[in-house]
Amino acid sequence: MNYVITFESSHHAIKAERKFMKSHKTDLIPTPREISSECGFSLKISETELTSILELFIENSLKYAKIYSLTVQEGEKRYEENN
Repeated sequence: MNYVITFESSHHAIKAERKFMKSHKTDLIPTPREISSECGFSLKISETELTSILELFIENSLKYAKIYSLTVQEGEKRYEENN
């Protein structure tokens, strides 16, 4: 399973990606329209990276909007908001 982290602004998304790219596997992706139209960029991360990435958000005072789980069923991507 993968996760998509959305942001309130492109600035926050790019700042987070730069911070994590050296130590964690992250992909800066266009935000899927199914989940948000606020910011054009999101981070896609693997399930194994989620806990450490969230800790880094706190440690570095970085902001994100929401986290969605991403699954693929019968070739269709499904996003579910996580609390």
